[in-house]
Amino acid sequence: MAMSIAKVFSHRVTMVPEAASILFGGGFSRRAYPAAVKLQQQAIYAVQVAHEAIFEMENKEQRLLVCDRGTLDGWAYWPVPNDQEFFAKIYSSEEKELSRYDWVIHLDTAGAE
Repeated sequence: MAMSIAKVFSHRVTMVPEAASILFGGGFSRRAYPAAVKLQQQAIYAVQVAHEAIFEMENKEQRLLVCDRGTLDGWAYWPVPNDQEFFAKIYSSEEKELSRYDWVIHLDTAGAE
């Protein structure tokens, strides 16, 4: 879906790629035990924040930035659901992270039959 948005609105939209795909696709360790998952999510958060800042600096001509994922995605993958430790580890809060974005659109893929 993100690629469709980029094609249709290429003159007005800049796509910010997903940080997790960048890290894991580049060889970053992917583990399933809780302590490692927490470290992975902290790294993904840091890359996401830096990436958004770079794209924002480079696109000051009022182009719309569309993020494939956002900074709160890591909270969904945190080993303990809704655990506030996530925010302590990223030195932020739910309110601060939500304020980073003007809109949040959840796109779901159709199930295979």
